[in-house]
Amino acid sequence: MAAYQVAICHITNPTPEMKTYAATSAKIVADMGGSYLVRGPAAEIKEGDFLKGKVVLITSFPTMDQMKAFWASEEYNAIKHLRDGTGTYDVAIYEG
Repeated sequence: MAAYQVAICHITNPTPEMKTYAATSAKIVADMGGSYLVRGPAAEIKEGDFLKGKVVLITSFPTMDQMKAFWASEEYNAIKHLRDGTGTYDVAIYEG
């Protein structure tokens, strides 16, 4: 069964390290069998203000085990610190 990660990110301090994090994490996602369904700000907000100024990522993995392997991987955990101090990140994973 597919697994999905939803991340709502409020970037308040973009840094060069953040750009490195974004590029490298995308490569790790792909290398581990995942893909992005959505990655960026809304094209248009229809209702509410919560998503205004936020970046949303919806990531898909074929299985929950692959999703959890991504989160536990040495590769991802070696770069995760690059986003420290750049904003707030709300992230959850869901079974499809």
